[in-house]
Amino acid sequence: MNSQTPPPLPDANSAIRTYARAVALLIPTMGVWSFAVAFLFPKVEQIWRDAGLTGSKVQWLMNALYAFGQSFYLLIAGAIVFFLVVEFRWAAWPRYRRTLVACITLFIHTAVLIAITAMAVAISLAAPLLAIHRK
Repeated sequence: MNSQTPPPLPDANSAIRTYARAVALLIPTMGVWSFAVAFLFPKVEQIWRDAGLTGSKVQWLMNALYAFGQSFYLLIAGAIVFFLVVEFRWAAWPRYRRTLVACITLFIHTAVLIAITAMAVAISLAAPLLAIHRK
């Protein structure tokens, strides 16, 4: 029998593991959002215009979608800069890293889900009016 101690296990709360997990979870979300912005949102805008809803009381929905689409990647860049700053400047960051990264990842998932749901609501509002205009 050999009484050598085994090598230490990697730290479950290491920075690389935490950030790699967050990136792995955000890749599908980023892909879905990129698809929605490139293909779905232009169609939603076209249907919205054809239904004659531009300037209506629910125009705020399309304005919010447009603003979110324009600022989404800026928000992601801001989160990355935030993580870089706290990783190298705040000594207590490792204690909170896992929780905050998980919360921000969940926030991004939720924001994309709400935005895509808002696109569906916009189509649901425009579809009946579009059918009336086409007759």
